[in-house]
Amino acid sequence: MLGSMLVTQGFDYLPLWNKNENHDFNSGGLLWIFLEWTLAPSIACLCAWFLFVVLKSSILRRENAKKRILVFLPIDYGISAGLLCFVIVSQVIGNYVDVNRLTVMIAVAGSALIGAVLSSVVVVPLAIKKLATTKNHRNSMENNTSMKQESEESRGNQGCSNGAKVDDDVLEDFMQMRVLETVYEEEERSCGSLDVIQEPEQVQPGVNTSTEQSTPFKQLLKSTPNRLLQTQNFQRIEKTTTIENVIKYIRDTAKSTFSPVLEYDRRTLVRHALAENFDDIEDCFSFPQLLASCMVALIQSTTEIASIMNPYVAILDVFEHRSKYSSEDVGHLQVKWWYGGIGGLVAGVGFLLCGWRLTQCLGGKLTYMSNSRGWASQLATVAAMIIVAKVKLPVSSVQAFIGSLVGVGVADDHWNVNWKLVCKIMCGWIMTVILCRGIAYMMFSASIHTPAYVVP
Repeated sequence: MLGSMLVTQGFDYLPLWNKNENHDFNSGGLLWIFLEWTLAPSIACLCAWFLFVVLKSSILRRENAKKRILVFLPIDYGISAGLLCFVIVSQVIGNYVDVNRLTVMIAVAGSALIGAVLSSVVVVPLAIKKLATTKNHRNSMENNTSMKQESEESRGNQGCSNGAKVDDDVLEDFMQMRVLETVYEEEERSCGSLDVIQEPEQVQPGVNTSTEQSTPFKQLLKSTPNRLLQTQNFQRIEKTTTIENVIKYIRDTAKSTFSPVLEYDRRTLVRHALAENFDDIEDCFSFPQLLASCMVALIQSTTEIASIMNPYVAILDVFEHRSKYSSEDVGHLQVKWWYGGIGGLVAGVGFLLCGWRLTQCLGGKLTYMSNSRGWASQLATVAAMIIVAKVKLPVSSVQAFIGSLVGVGVADDHWNVNWKLVCKIMCGWIMTVILCRGIAYMMFSASIHTPAYVVP
C-alpha cells in the first residue's frame, strides 16, 4: 500500500510524525506507527513474564502443586471465558450493533462465572482422574524399570560366572596343547641331532599326531569373533522407471511437508536441557494452552486477515459502485461474506503447508517451551492484543506472540533466550516493510507509466 501511494501521490503526501493537511491519522504518521509496533511486543513480554513468575512461585515450585492446580483450573477457565466473550462482543458483535459498556461488563462477568462453575463441575474431576492415572503409570514404569535392572544384574552375575568357567576351560586346553607342541618340538630336535636317524615313517606319525592334536585349537581360533575374515553383504540393485522416481519424489516431499522432523542444533538442545522442568503437572496445562491458542487465532482472524483482505474489498466496491464514490459522502464498504472465507481458507492452507517452519522457530529455537510456558505466552498475547486494539493502535499477533515468548524465557533465565534469533526477527520486520514497499512501487509504477492506446 505504501508503494502504490508513493507512485500516485509522492513522498510528501505521507505524514512522517504528526498529522498533515492530507490525512487525519489518530495515531500519527509512519514513524509513529513504527514506534507503536514496539508497544505490543513490550506489553506481551511484561504480561508473560509476570504470569509465569506468579505461576512458578504459586503452583509449579510448590510441594502440593497437584492440589493447587485443582484450584487454579476454575480460575483459568473463568478468565479465558471472560476474555473470549469480550473479544466476541467488542470486535465481532460491536461491528453490527452498538453495545454499551455496561452490557459488555455484564456479559464478560457472566461468562467468567459460567466458565468457572462448569470447569469446577466437569474439568476438575477429570483432572483428578488424570493425575491419579499419571501417578499409577509412573509407579508401574518405575517398578518395571527396577525389575529389569534386577534381572539384568542377575543375568550379568550368571554370565560372569559362566564366562569365567568357559575362559578357564579354554585356557586349560590351550596350555595342554602348548605343552604337547613343545614336547614334540623337543623330540624332533633330539631326533635330528643323533647319528643314527630313525626312519621317516617313525617320525611322521609324531608330526601327524601333533597336527591332529593342534587342530581343535585352530578351529577354536577360527570361531572367535576377532577373526580377520569378514563377510560382505551385497544388495541387489533394482532398476526404476521415471514414473516410479516421480512418485517417490512426490511421496517424500509430501512426507517432509505434512509430517516434518523438527531438528535443533546443539546450542538449542543445551538451552532446553538447562531449563527448569515441571513434568509432574505439565499435562494439566495442555487444554488451557489449547484454549488460549484458539483465542489468539480468533483475534488474529479479526484483525490481520481482515486488514489483508480490505484492499481487495475496496477495489471491488469501487468497480461495483462508481456513482457512490463520485459524491463526497462515501459511506461504508459493502464487504462480501465470501471474501472473509477466502482469506481464512488461504491462511489455513498456508499454515498447513509451511507453518511447521514457524512452529520450529518459535516453539523451540527462540526459547524452551512447555505446556505451562505456552499457556502463559498465549494468554499474555491475548491480553496485549486486546489492550493495544482498545487504544486504537496497529497490532500484529506475531509480534505480540514473539514478545510473550521472550518474556517467558526471561522469567526462566535471560540466557534461556536466543537473543541472536530475536535480533534477526526484528531486522526481518524492518526489511519486510522496505522490500514490499520497493516491489510494490516498481510494479505499480511500471503498470501506470506503460504506454497505452485509448480506444475512442
